[in-house]
Amino acid sequence: CRLAGEMVAAAGEQQLAGPVARIANMTGARVTVVAASGRVLADSEGDVGHMDSHDTRIEVVEARREGTGWSIRHSATVGTDMMYVASCSGPKAPVVRLALPMTAVHEASAALQRSILWAALVAAILAAVAGGWLTRGMARSLDELLRVARSLGTGDLTARARLESKDETAELALALNTMADNLQTTRQGLERSAAHLRSVLAQMADGVAVVSLDERVQILNRAAGELLG
Repeated sequence: CRLAGEMVAAAGEQQLAGPVARIANMTGARVTVVAASGRVLADSEGDVGHMDSHDTRIEVVEARREGTGWSIRHSATVGTDMMYVASCSGPKAPVVRLALPMTAVHEASAALQRSILWAALVAAILAAVAGGWLTRGMARSLDELLRVARSLGTGDLTARARLESKDETAELALALNTMADNLQTTRQGLERSAAHLRSVLAQMADGVAVVSLDERVQILNRAAGELLG
């Protein structure tokens, strides 16, 4: 409606027929130009010579006061209920009004609702497909982490998680692999210390025996075994 007002303002009051006809063809709406006095200067469907003053039309009054206005009522000129939308750029400027039959408005509203429903349906389908793909990827990642955790629990410290995903499970896999590396390093150190201790005990001439509180022999070197028979 504002664009139509700019076209009308550029044409001037003496050459309104052309712009009004072009606007009507582009929009499919009835176009009316109302002077500041209320007199109809141009109309795409009616004879301005037989049209009364539009000075009191609700949409015209609102457009002059607020810049835009609208109303719905029965049109005696075309004989049907119409929606009117008007725009005015200033107190002395003409008001440009576009009108559409309510049947066309309802059809446009229904078409818009259908478009929104189709868009929502497509979005829901895409979301479901994407969600399923992400869920399957997450499930595979969790299965891989569970496999590694079970292997580590049984003592296989060589098990590592191999994940190509970039989701949250990647950080968990990295933490699990780091923990496995640390455990393996610790066990190797303990095994070296135990081997060193066994070597030292085996070479000692003195007998060494380590007995627990429940009187069970935990360590007994060769010299102690020979002394004790």
